Amino acid sequence: MNQERFERFQRAISDERLEEAQQLPARKLPWRRFGMAAACICAAATVLIWAGRGYLRPEQEASVDSQEENVQIASPIREVTREELAELGYEMPVPEEAQELQYILIDGGSGEEALAEVMFTLDGCAYTYRSQKTGAYQDISGMYYENKESSSWSEENLEMELCQTSDEAWFGWFDQKEGIQRSLSGAKSGEEALAVSGRLAQLAGQELPLQAFSDGE
Repeated sequence: MNQERFERFQRAISDERLEEAQQLPARKLPWRRFGMAAACICAAATVLIWAGRGYLRPEQEASVDSQEENVQIASPIREVTREELAELGYEMPVPEEAQELQYILIDGGSGEEALAEVMFTLDGCAYTYRSQKTGAYQDISGMYYENKESSSWSEENLEMELCQTSDEAWFGWFDQKEGIQRSLSGAKSGEEALAVSGRLAQLAGQELPLQAFSDGE
């Protein structure tokens, strides 16, 4: 561009525009730096809040601890008495010689009935006896094995199932009239599971037709 054309362009631009062009452009605000600084301030404030607990008076610390404990979720399993289970409709008598009895109530959740459980020892063996109100037979034993042998049969108002592994057996029976599922686990053999279940049923005023099965079927 020659001198004449340069001067022509210079005259065409107003003095105000020339002054603006001579000024340095304003610097952009470093938002990223401000964001990082804000995050650091928040983190420091959090540390100071927790550290400040050390300067609380004893009654204030107790109040904070109480609020934290109230946030804990209640357990769905609780220990009860035989009378409490009976009030819920679960009559679960065990042999008089049974020892180490423990009565448990497990919340069913999602609208299901609670599951009643009695743990006891008999002749040196530990058993778990369960009951639950339901509309159909279901496995409530809590014994879940992929490799198991099972046999099931029904008679009158009863549906029954015997399950076994190489070293454990459990038996379940559902009373259609009562609408109650029961199970016994902890036996070492099918014969033992049937024998103890038969005793428990008799104590509850119920007769189980167990003659159709023998150990190993």
